[in-house]
Amino acid sequence: MKISDLPGPITASKADWLAGTTWLGFTPTNGSLQSRSQCQGTIQRQYAGGYVIEYITEQFSEPNPGFETDPQYLAEREAHKELAGRFIAVHKLRTSARPLETILGPEEFTRLQDMWAQGEKRWRWSVAFPIVETYDITDRPKAKDVLGKTGYRRLFQRSSATLRVLNEEERAALADLEIEQRPAANAWIGIEDEFVLAEASEIDDRIRRAIERDLSDGALEGIEVERRVKVRKRAAWLAQEFVKRRRREKTLHCDACEFDPSTVSGIEGINPRSLLDVHHMHPLDEGARYTTIKDFAIISFVAVNAIKGAASNRDRSTVSDMPPRRTRADQGRGKGMITLAHQGKPACFPRNRLRRACEGREGGSEENKLSYRHTYLYLS
Repeated sequence: MKISDLPGPITASKADWLAGTTWLGFTPTNGSLQSRSQCQGTIQRQYAGGYVIEYITEQFSEPNPGFETDPQYLAEREAHKELAGRFIAVHKLRTSARPLETILGPEEFTRLQDMWAQGEKRWRWSVAFPIVETYDITDRPKAKDVLGKTGYRRLFQRSSATLRVLNEEERAALADLEIEQRPAANAWIGIEDEFVLAEASEIDDRIRRAIERDLSDGALEGIEVERRVKVRKRAAWLAQEFVKRRRREKTLHCDACEFDPSTVSGIEGINPRSLLDVHHMHPLDEGARYTTIKDFAIISFVAVNAIKGAASNRDRSTVSDMPPRRTRADQGRGKGMITLAHQGKPACFPRNRLRRACEGREGGSEENKLSYRHTYLYLS
């Protein structure tokens, strides 16, 4: 996988001497709530919903007196020798109202300030952005080699308390870097923040039922029963946002076979959207990984039937793992008829949605037979 394969652009870079594993922190000008809010707003505008690439500085800072021989500090300093001057990871950040002390725990937060805070200014890196999605950069290349001298100087010649926003040329230089996803320990923060948003939303019943079928108890095995309800509600909320976006973009078609019911004649009076369902592509990841609208797909009933036939256990499979069969739909020869060619295999549409299109038509070849709950329709 390359950086160019990510579902969104890399918009900024974070430079620090310590590698961020579960969060990236920024230091406000003072400890006031207003200063923290201003710092958070600045960072949020800089990464603008995109990904952040992490760069490790050539220099490594000295801790406060008394920590020079601390085992953790010495281990981090040793690790820095291998990482200095390199791009090491790509992160998806989550804006959160949670303070750093809550994310780290009181004990770890106190230790961090004791080691790195300047005097009484105990707000070092106190504006924290949890990492909810993360990728290791496989080769960990030198930033100078990737960006060239000009690009490197522009981004990293001077220190900065915030992010460095990338331009198009710099994004192009990073596009072919190989990356590998790893689990994000703080994915739960993004998930739980969105539980609240989902709970306050009205979810379309049809979308809710489709997602509940995808996220069966088998798919959510290991998650507490009470939490499963919240996980399903959040997933349905995401699915609804996904469908809304596809409507706005006028791309409401099947992602498996590109079937677009709005272009088919002979089904007058039938809502084209009723022939498409939204499905979760990675149900086993739900509740464990920070999922987004990129984890959903729109599938036609024809493609669903093909997928079901290819999967021995739908609840524990993913749509992306199921090889879809090509489907074609166009105007049929008879009045009000639809021709569906599906590699000679039966396809499936709900009878209440296609009954009128097939009314009065009987017979036909076996390869054109459609079945739904023991009701057979023959299409030509």
